[in-house]
Amino acid sequence: MKNLALLLLVSLSAAHAQTILFQDSFDTADQRLNDELPPLSSRLSGSLSEETLLTSHRAHQLIRENQLEAVATAGFRFENPTLGGAADRYNWAAGSAAQEI
Repeated sequence: MKNLALLLLVSLSAAHAQTILFQDSFDTADQRLNDELPPLSSRLSGSLSEETLLTSHRAHQLIRENQLEAVATAGFRFENPTLGGAADRYNWAAGSAAQEI
């Protein structure tokens, strides 16, 4: 998973365009995914990259050799770093995300 990206195909008349909402290059030192808070801005790109970040869920996911090394017994989730507690999950159906989609 070198580049985790959410792509959205948008129809514009007869032409199709791609909009990258979020992308993480994982170009950083070997570490746990969540050890870099906030993540280096140079790693993230996409129109929603300042509103959301990828975090580990149930176990720490690892970044090794600039790649995400997923732990099979755990997962990932997108969080809104400006919120806390249970409300920190990123809502793809609201705000800027809904406008982009």
